[in-house]
Amino acid sequence: MSLNESMLGLTGGKPPELVMFDLDGTLIDSVPDIAVAIDRMLESIGRTAVGEGQVRNWVGNGSAALVARALMNRQIPSEKIDQTLDDLQTNQTELWKKGVAGFQHFYSNDCAEHTRIYPGVIEFLDYLAERQVPMAILTNKPTLFTGPILEALKLDHYFGQVVCGDTCERKKPEPDQLHYLLRKYDTKAEHSLMIGDSINDVLAARNANVPVIAVSYGYNYDGPIANSNPDITVDSLAELI
Repeated sequence: MSLNESMLGLTGGKPPELVMFDLDGTLIDSVPDIAVAIDRMLESIGRTAVGEGQVRNWVGNGSAALVARALMNRQIPSEKIDQTLDDLQTNQTELWKKGVAGFQHFYSNDCAEHTRIYPGVIEFLDYLAERQVPMAILTNKPTLFTGPILEALKLDHYFGQVVCGDTCERKKPEPDQLHYLLRKYDTKAEHSLMIGDSINDVLAARNANVPVIAVSYGYNYDGPIANSNPDITVDSLAELI
């Protein structure tokens, strides 16, 4: 059973030795549950709820960045998020602690109630599993939430490794998480694939010299992912079957 020619073209004509998947916006639409938790957190500290539509534009750099955007009530570019986090933790310490604790509390209680798997995902995961292609999760989401969501959606059995936002010192768009998985699977960058939905996934893959496929339907700060120049862009993972 041969693999899709588009995929084979990215790995030198041979089956990939590892396919790394982003989670939120790639395999699952988790924003409905995330938005509920963010709104409950904001209301718990006397702020106004912002709604799911706004939260969709804030997802992408992990939960700390999301909480910072919610507390600041504005989009913060990826390149400025670390400075914003430092400012919040230093100058608005109590607000920051309440924001983080509130979000963790509300989201951990209901992190998979409304979250759904995107169409085409199960078909593609089964397709790779049938061909014995190793798969791993590579997400900026904290471990606290990632495991329970994968289990609740019955996705956990597909993946040999799960790398989260707190697994390595640095998260996407830095290459650390990809390097970690390449070492775990004892494979080279050119023999692997990254599949994601945002510019952070594309940049992380580029920084690790890993070929990258992007899905068009995810969370990319309300901009077309094709503008980030992934190797391939698809509207559904089923297109890779």
